[in-house]
Amino acid sequence: MRHILIVNHNAGSVHHGPNFRSYYVARSLLEHGFRVTIVCSGFSHKLTKLPVIEGESHVEDVDGVRMIWLKMPVYRSSVQRLWNYAQFAMRLRRLDAIVPEPVDAVVCSSPPPYWIWACRHFTQQREIPLIFECRDLWPDVILETRRTAILNPAVWLMMLAERIAYRSADAVVAVNQEARKTMERRGLAKGKFHAIPNGVSLEADNAHESLSSSIRERLPSDDVFRVGYAGSLSRVYGLEYLLGAARLLCGQRVHFVLAGSGGDEQWLREQATGLDNVTFVGWIPKPQLHAFLSVVDVAYAGLLDIPSFAIGSDSTKVFEYLKAARPVVHALGAENSVIAEAGAGLHVPPENSEAIAKAVVKMRDLTQDKRDALGRAGLDYLKQYRTYEALGFQWKELLDSWGN
Repeated sequence: MRHILIVNHNAGSVHHGPNFRSYYVARSLLEHGFRVTIVCSGFSHKLTKLPVIEGESHVEDVDGVRMIWLKMPVYRSSVQRLWNYAQFAMRLRRLDAIVPEPVDAVVCSSPPPYWIWACRHFTQQREIPLIFECRDLWPDVILETRRTAILNPAVWLMMLAERIAYRSADAVVAVNQEARKTMERRGLAKGKFHAIPNGVSLEADNAHESLSSSIRERLPSDDVFRVGYAGSLSRVYGLEYLLGAARLLCGQRVHFVLAGSGGDEQWLREQATGLDNVTFVGWIPKPQLHAFLSVVDVAYAGLLDIPSFAIGSDSTKVFEYLKAARPVVHALGAENSVIAEAGAGLHVPPENSEAIAKAVVKMRDLTQDKRDALGRAGLDYLKQYRTYEALGFQWKELLDSWGN
């Protein structure tokens, strides 16, 4: 049985919270006869349930996937977060001791790309393949969203790590085909690039729960058209423009319901001051997500209008919407909107409140049957192309290219 090691600082699971991609990839590889270990940080701001770590690490079997949580310092600021990253990188210098048993291939998952040095050393020592997985283009994303400056030494180190990854990895996986040209300009050899997009699992987490009474009590009445958003409350997802659309639609029996939490939650709540057609319901546990989406008429997903999102991103929340058979308003700069491809809703320009408002009104004016048809089209597309059960074949083919 081949053993695959995934190194992903902010890996999570359906039991611990996002990031879900590595967990789902691992689950899909189990179905193909692989054994998978994920080495990850015991603290990430995205985790909703932290693992209990009594010593320096904690090994846990999570639905058949072995997860090794490394004890890391808690962070509340950018400086503390960098210290957490530094500690994780230092611990990975002893990756050979953390994972002493035989390994057949390593997936170094970014962002951030700092782990490439440890993963490269590990694979060179053991003479096994190294796959660099780029889930988002860093540092491009954090520079374009103005979360840091180009003169920050951490950014320069990130840029160096990214280029070393392109040159030293045996294969590079991105979530979007459009990332290939950028990566090749930065040193990736032709023929090394593979696009394996995000998706969802229809089998791994199909246990749904009803909405809690505390959330249900905050929902608007059934006699309004409900626009739902579920995910991190961050400006990165264009939520200020969603609130702008809500402002334009005041008094038109359209209500916007935002579910989630995040670093920009307080700022967004302040932006919504005075809007009686906006409700924040807080974070919804994943088992209740399907129930939440089932009570909204249309779902919203968006990203800021920056180059990196057009070529290197693939938002997972969209697939949760499709899984719930909801029609979607998708505010995205990229031409390859999965919603447009699936015929599951409307694709509009990003950072454009008026366009979002017009799309919402257009959705509202459709008959229920037509909205249901859009939702079914999205679910059918998801089942055929974007389940991790299907995407697992692409990972298997990549790993099989080095032989059994």
